[in-house]
Amino acid sequence: MKLKLMGIDNIRGYMTAVLAVLTVAVYVDSISGSFVYDDLTVIGPHLGANWNSSTLATVFGRDFWSGLRPDKFHGGVNSIYYRPLFNFYLMLIYRIIGDHADRWHLFTVVMHTLAVLVVFRIIDHSLGSLFSIDGGRRCLLAGIAAAVFAIHPLQSESVAWISAIGNPSSTILILGVVYFYLKYLERSELKQYLLAVAVFLVAVLWKENALTLILILPAYELLWHYRHGYQPEGASREGSGITYKYNLVSRSIVRMLPFAAVAIGYFILRFIALGTLVGRYQSFNFPDDSSLTIADNLLTLPVLINRYAGMMLAPLGLSSFYTFPYVRFATIGSFWSPFVVVAFATAILAVGCRKWPELRLATLWMVLPLLPHLNTLGHSSEELIQDHYLYLPLMGYGLLAASVLGRLCLRLSPAFARRAMTTLAAILIAVLGVMTAQHNRLWQNQNLLWAEAAAHAPRSRIIHLELGELAELRNDLELAEHEYHVVLAINGEVLDGLNNLAFVEAKQNRWAEATENFEHIVLLSPEKPLAHFNLAISYSAEKRYDEAQRELQTAVDLDPSGPRALEWRRRLDNLRQRK
Repeated sequence: MKLKLMGIDNIRGYMTAVLAVLTVAVYVDSISGSFVYDDLTVIGPHLGANWNSSTLATVFGRDFWSGLRPDKFHGGVNSIYYRPLFNFYLMLIYRIIGDHADRWHLFTVVMHTLAVLVVFRIIDHSLGSLFSIDGGRRCLLAGIAAAVFAIHPLQSESVAWISAIGNPSSTILILGVVYFYLKYLERSELKQYLLAVAVFLVAVLWKENALTLILILPAYELLWHYRHGYQPEGASREGSGITYKYNLVSRSIVRMLPFAAVAIGYFILRFIALGTLVGRYQSFNFPDDSSLTIADNLLTLPVLINRYAGMMLAPLGLSSFYTFPYVRFATIGSFWSPFVVVAFATAILAVGCRKWPELRLATLWMVLPLLPHLNTLGHSSEELIQDHYLYLPLMGYGLLAASVLGRLCLRLSPAFARRAMTTLAAILIAVLGVMTAQHNRLWQNQNLLWAEAAAHAPRSRIIHLELGELAELRNDLELAEHEYHVVLAINGEVLDGLNNLAFVEAKQNRWAEATENFEHIVLLSPEKPLAHFNLAISYSAEKRYDEAQRELQTAVDLDPSGPRALEWRRRLDNLRQRK
């Protein structure tokens, strides 16, 4: 058979080339896309700021959004993310390619392709190091797994949407840590261990999902010792089972101490910048989310896990937003039935892991990277499910799919088993590739993105706010007003809904209505200086100068050194002269 005649290095080279070509072919159409959604906030001249002590202090001393856009988010904490090195990464890319959307898309495709190749090598290396799987079979398993990871429709969001560019880069760093740690286990070389710790430091300051390595690395070590065994000095492996396990666990804990120290350092920096170790999502556009509790999070987990599993198995009806409400009560349909399904699937996986060694690795990569995203309180109630949360877990799913295909084909005669596996894998990859190429089109521009999103989540305040802003750009004030009224019908205290509606009314010289909405905003957020400034302008338009002066003075008092403080003081002087 041709595959058998080829050397294993040649097979790897062939697989690498095929994976690179396949990935680029599926995502090449996304390069023509424009900036959409968060891209419009992330990418811009602010990324061209000088790299000086002030920039360094801003990036390391504030949350992700505030550090990225100090010009827009100049006060308070505006996200629960702390990613200083990722901020510098974006600034570096901007210096190279500027604000050209096609170049950003091309760079994202290149980074995803690199991530795919790293996934292939890590799976191949892991299967060979952790399990007794021959070179040809493990290379085929790794190739199929990496191909599924590369072109699964769920990956479209992370590749066709520029703002998700952090997924490929953070994945490369995470897998880099695993690579060096596995090399350390194999060779016992201190250099490899120190490299693993150093890359881990970069990874956690890049994106917080790298903290899952605190669980992934011990899992790798357990799998390693399960195959190779561990013999402490002066002891025999045939000794007490309890002693052997104690030595194994204690040695693993000691090896994790430098990684734990890095994680503690990250949380210290995070606490200094954000004032919280973990935190929960807070937004004036989601005042109703403040009533959510940890119990609501736990009750929602079974149906959330089921939904994610279903999206990986059958990626149909994918969207940028989904209608997925919290589970607030433990009913049979909303909690107990999904819980039973999760328990049953867990039992099946446990049995499979005992029989099929590669399933242990697949389960590890499916489950552990997903854990941070099961903290639903870290997102708004409209963003519990996002395709890009499954970026790295799809590495595990790809290996699961490859393993199932391989085991099914082993039931055939040896002469046809590998050929059948290759054929079935090619069919699966072709189907996934076509689906992904079609899904990429949804990210081409703002109009396509939000029209499709509205069809899937018609009661999303985020979507209707975006549709309203698009209507304003077209100067369709009637449609914009309609969209903002839809938002306020969902919740009458959505600040951006009130604010945008007030501006639409002001553009039509309906100042009395605008003033009413601006007053409502000040009532809901009296600590926001801009709210008082907007109300002052509205009062001035109605010739209510005393009230305008009061609100403008309040804005200055709240932010005396802000970027607009000088402008506000001048306006305040003008109001005083009017009197």
